[in-house]
Amino acid sequence: MPSVGNDDGPADDITGSGPESHILGPRKNLAFLGDPLRSIFLSTNPVYSKKKCGDYIQMAFNNGKLSGDGLNSRLCTKWFGERFGYDCALLTPSCTAALEMAALLLDLGPGDEVIVPSFTFVSTANAFALRGVSLVFADSGENHPNVSVDDVLKKITNSTKAIVVVHYAGVPIDLTRLVDTAIPVVEDCAHAIGTVDPLTSEPIGKAGCLSTFSFHETKNIGIGEGGMLVVNDESLWEKAQIIREKGTNRTAFRENRAHYYTWYSLGSSYLLSDVDAGVLFGCLQHFDEIQLRRLAIWDQYQKFLNPSSLFDKPQQKDRFNAHMYFIRFHSHDTALEFTRYMKIKGILVATHYRPLDQSPFVVESLSKQSRSPKCENSCRWSETVVRLPLFYSLSGTDVDDVVREVNEFSFSQKGLKRRSAGG
Repeated sequence: MPSVGNDDGPADDITGSGPESHILGPRKNLAFLGDPLRSIFLSTNPVYSKKKCGDYIQMAFNNGKLSGDGLNSRLCTKWFGERFGYDCALLTPSCTAALEMAALLLDLGPGDEVIVPSFTFVSTANAFALRGVSLVFADSGENHPNVSVDDVLKKITNSTKAIVVVHYAGVPIDLTRLVDTAIPVVEDCAHAIGTVDPLTSEPIGKAGCLSTFSFHETKNIGIGEGGMLVVNDESLWEKAQIIREKGTNRTAFRENRAHYYTWYSLGSSYLLSDVDAGVLFGCLQHFDEIQLRRLAIWDQYQKFLNPSSLFDKPQQKDRFNAHMYFIRFHSHDTALEFTRYMKIKGILVATHYRPLDQSPFVVESLSKQSRSPKCENSCRWSETVVRLPLFYSLSGTDVDDVVREVNEFSFSQKGLKRRSAGG
């Protein structure tokens, strides 16, 4: 089953041909949901307030500071500190960049093992593979795509130097037992902005020593490309600033804490431009509005999708930040048939990751390092998960149309009794 990208890369083409086919559906069939041609398509997130974002972009030009760490960048990090308590946060060009910084911060290298989920976007693993470590893939749980903490614990050895987790669909993982190992834990929070951990009542991303966030256009707060690194271990804060500035102490120099700047460590250019930060800050002014709309869409799906013998709906307790609404089919063949059916109707429904432990790169390049069995649950999730459209500008009528077609498919497959989409 083809998959759609999660973080920084484009989605795979599952609906037609050409680089935009995953957004608009097949060029030859632009009829939306089988109705007469309409101007609304199931696409990625829009910029929520072009005027407000434009004002902050203009501010960057007026200040003559377009590169990183300008006024907009400072406004963003101040906002995250006040709203979520992310007091040591650095904006980055992507969540991928933030993960690469995490690998550098932990001084990882050949001979070290890093445990990563099998069911995740490639960046979660690639950022650490770049340091020459041995990747150890942990399986998903049976009841949710999130990585199984039990499986992670089984795969810890004396060579394990870091554990990376992903809060899939914004659903938080209980990290208590992993943190108790004293092995550094990195939280990939690409899906999870705005999620509150029910165990601590704290915003997500505070349990591990480092956490990373994504502002890719597919995320709740999407600006095109962007990310953030949150440093929870204060001993890593100064080093993080050096790594982000190409391995130099330029930040200390700019803040008059050094007479000059020079090369101190490995690093790269991991700053978000102040133009992009202006877009981000403009979007953050609508954070609550965005989240409330996404939650309303999630609730509309949950209420009006009819019970079916073909698939399982998510549990209500997994709503959190409404990053994603997915259904889990009971068979791979039915999931494939459903994606084909929805394609004909002009609706983009997306499958998700292929298990990384079965990827060509791992099989062909890292097979000698692999000592773990196939991640069976990850494979099952990959074959049966289908995501429904969920983005801010999706109207209630659009959601009704999606619900109607999902229910109609299930009825046509003898999976349920027909019932109106509106209840």
